[in-house]
Amino acid sequence: MLRKLVVLTVSVVLCLVFVSGSFAAKPYEGQRLTVSTWSGPFAKHYTAAIVKPFEEWSGAKVTVVPGWSELVTKIIAAPPDRPPYDVLLGEGRLYTQARMNNLILPLDLNNIPRHKDIYTALKKMPGYQAGYGVPYQGSPVAIVYRPDDVPFTPDSWQDFVRKEVRGHLCLDRNWWFENFFIAAYLMGKKHPTADWIADNLDPIFKTIKTQIAPYIKKWYKGGSDLFAYMDQGEVWMGTYYAGSVYQKIKAGMPIKLVFPKEGTNGYYDYLMVVRGTKKKRLAEAFINFALRPEIQSDFVKRQFNSVSNKYAKVPDDLKWLILDNEEEYNKFSIFVWDKIEPIYKEIDERWNEEILPLAGK
Repeated sequence: MLRKLVVLTVSVVLCLVFVSGSFAAKPYEGQRLTVSTWSGPFAKHYTAAIVKPFEEWSGAKVTVVPGWSELVTKIIAAPPDRPPYDVLLGEGRLYTQARMNNLILPLDLNNIPRHKDIYTALKKMPGYQAGYGVPYQGSPVAIVYRPDDVPFTPDSWQDFVRKEVRGHLCLDRNWWFENFFIAAYLMGKKHPTADWIADNLDPIFKTIKTQIAPYIKKWYKGGSDLFAYMDQGEVWMGTYYAGSVYQKIKAGMPIKLVFPKEGTNGYYDYLMVVRGTKKKRLAEAFINFALRPEIQSDFVKRQFNSVSNKYAKVPDDLKWLILDNEEEYNKFSIFVWDKIEPIYKEIDERWNEEILPLAGK
């Protein structure tokens, strides 16, 4: 009888150890987190590469909220103690808006030790410097074109003002700052910065009016517009983010992409913790997890965008597409909104009145 009791006691203890050990392996079991992301295919890739593995590792349940420019206005509209998400993903403008409105919290980088693995060049980004955002991912802008229609192989921003493509170009109507970079390159600026653009708006507008707008067939509102126009052959050449273009190429669309020899610009996202969250530690754990090299490596293979951890592995067949060393990042121009955001409305009105009506004229 005593022997049976001892065996039973040992069995119970072993079961308790096993159960407690299982719970210890998932440090946030039963907790919930809400994160924002970009809409479209990005949300699918973000969920598969980061959110699902994080749920498996942490035991937490994560809700994903896709969106675009309204991601910050949703925080503003929500009660201060009930934000619509705990983690905000956003590029420079969303970061600037969030910071100006006190919508994000300073990060405790002790809870995000993977930040040490970020490329040095990316650590110069203002959100990281201020301690409110960790660079996560982004994409350079590429020239996208229809090789069956464009009678040359483009390799320069100067190709946008060649007579062979006059009346067949397509550029972004809303994110005009991307076009400001093109104007800067046409003006001979070798490495334009956002500050330089902010200080040279008049000559930039003049360059767009006289050299770029007359070549435009259509302005696109988003990537879906651009790809539809190109698929139909309505336009032959334009610009868009390299990762998204490559997804279309992989899907069989008859287009190509190239990075101009002068250099290029693009966007880069931060991961930020939203003001009012009651889950800051869990949010920081999510950010740290998203920076893991194996997680970012998987994201690269899904989204074809560049990532911030210098130890992430880029497949050999994607090295031409992905920024994956300090030298490339140092040449990459990221738009910084500090000077532009306070006068955004003024520039937007000027763009709508002075530039958009000139397409094809």
